[in-house]
Amino acid sequence: MSITQRSELDRAISRATAAGVEVCGHGHMKVTHDRLFCVASQRDQNHWHIVRLVAGSDGSRLVCDCPSRVICVHRAACHMELVVEAARREYAAAQVTASLERDSANDRRDADRWELIEAGNW
Repeated sequence: MSITQRSELDRAISRATAAGVEVCGHGHMKVTHDRLFCVASQRDQNHWHIVRLVAGSDGSRLVCDCPSRVICVHRAACHMELVVEAARREYAAAQVTASLERDSANDRRDADRWELIEAGNW
């Protein structure tokens, strides 16, 4: 992501946060398996914008159906949703790793105890 794109994304995130724009629904397209996000329109409360997470050879990108020429608040809301989702996955992975390390330490202690018992030194 270039510096210009990053600053444009930061401005879009600020606008989305100030307006309270957030993802209200999500799913997958059957044919392409792209992830879909539904984001309410700021102008019309009965209208939703569909944002797709499209995977390409150079990475994934968010594509919105709105007419905006810059990074829109809908894409910014989806970006924030994906960042939070990634942080949750990372936290869960760290919890699993910590649990496995605790179990591994317990297994080592149990093995040491069995060696002592078998040697008659318990």
